[in-house]
Amino acid sequence: NNSDNEAFSSNLIYRKKFKKQGQTLSAQIRQDYKLQESDGFLLALNNFYEGNGNITRTDTIDQEKINRNKDNSISAKLSYTHPLSKKTYLEFNYGFLNSKRLADRRTLEKADPNSNKYDVEVPLLTNKFDYENTGHTGGINFRYSKPKKISFSIGGSVAKNNLLQTDL
Repeated sequence: NNSDNEAFSSNLIYRKKFKKQGQTLSAQIRQDYKLQESDGFLLALNNFYEGNGNITRTDTIDQEKINRNKDNSISAKLSYTHPLSKKTYLEFNYGFLNSKRLADRRTLEKADPNSNKYDVEVPLLTNKFDYENTGHTGGINFRYSKPKKISFSIGGSVAKNNLLQTDL
């Protein structure tokens, strides 16, 4: 088997404190890329036996397996904290995600068993899909903090995702 992998990620964060104590804004953007490619061969001699141990049939599998997966994603998050008092805060947040993936898996056999060329695609062992996921998340949190004594937070969020799969 031969395999090649590539990956690249980047992350950018911005934070801003305002004049009012406890009032903040933060933004984050993240990008990810990954490519995986592999090419391998399957050569198997299979013997099928009767109950008494005699071989009833022999079969050979001689295939080339080619896989290619490519992932791209970008996400962003925005958070705003607003003080209600010296000890209580509200935090509002929003997130966005878009990810795309291509999955290409092919299995090839030889048209001529005496040839070195794998040129016939095996449909039941071959597929190619394109996936896309787009999501939005929003939330709100309430936080109480009395330093060195007690702190707690409560909140919630909602999310909506759109998933799309295309057979190529």
